[in-house]
Amino acid sequence: MAGDEINYPTEHMRTVGKNAHQEWGADTDATHTTLNEAMAAKDSFGNIAALAQYGSVFEQVKNVYVEAIAGAKTDLLAVAEGITNSAKNTQNQDDAAEAALVALWQNWERGPLENESRRDEAAATPEAQAAAAATDEAEAATGVSPESEEPAVDAGPNPDTRADGELPATTGSGPEANPVP
Repeated sequence: MAGDEINYPTEHMRTVGKNAHQEWGADTDATHTTLNEAMAAKDSFGNIAALAQYGSVFEQVKNVYVEAIAGAKTDLLAVAEGITNSAKNTQNQDDAAEAALVALWQNWERGPLENESRRDEAAATPEAQAAAAATDEAEAATGVSPESEEPAVDAGPNPDTRADGELPATTGSGPEANPVP
């Protein structure tokens, strides 16, 4: 399970954070109050030296425990606040993504995309108009549209015979040239 992502709806996270903050805060307050008020104090152990000494130790342990509960409350409230903040951040990111998608959609709805606008602007230049006129003249003179012509393809054998262990015959000079047999 390590590395797996877990996703929660932001409203659920917001509710958990709010409820946890309230419940955990109330629970730790109640525990803190109970420990502070309901447990025996140092004086309740009496005047006998051994019991008074035990009462002092007991009170110190109680104080450590009460402070640990107060620290736990701080930690729990920080976790609840972290959940709430995470929900807010997630919602803000969702809102930003939605705004970006709406802006993109509105861009498409307004008219042509940027590439179409730029193509139309480029086609309207005097140079592009002259090229279009030259194309029209060539088409009228030959009766063939340059777009309809197929490029010439040499269907001859591939001179690269390296796969067969032979070097192709070349003419010319230089280190890569081979004499023609």
